Amino acid sequence: MSCELHIPIHRYTAQPLVQTIFEGGMATCFAYGQTGSGKTHTMGGDFHGKTQDCKKGIYAMAAKDVFKFLKSPKYKVSK
Repeated sequence: MSCELHIPIHRYTAQPLVQTIFEGGMATCFAYGQTGSGKTHTMGGDFHGKTQDCKKGIYAMAAKDVFKFLKSPKYKVSK
């Protein structure tokens, strides 16, 4: 699966979960499916031989969302 396809998957699955957490809820995101169907690739990112480029996986996109929310004025903690 191409990492370009991860963007809509992230947008409609993990991204709303991150927002839910910032609104006081709890969330879990996991991949379920047949062996060899691409769960590790989708969640973790591209593989180049035995090396994984984890910048484009769902985990990395969700982590970026967390930091984006932390920087937004709505969720910023005042000092």
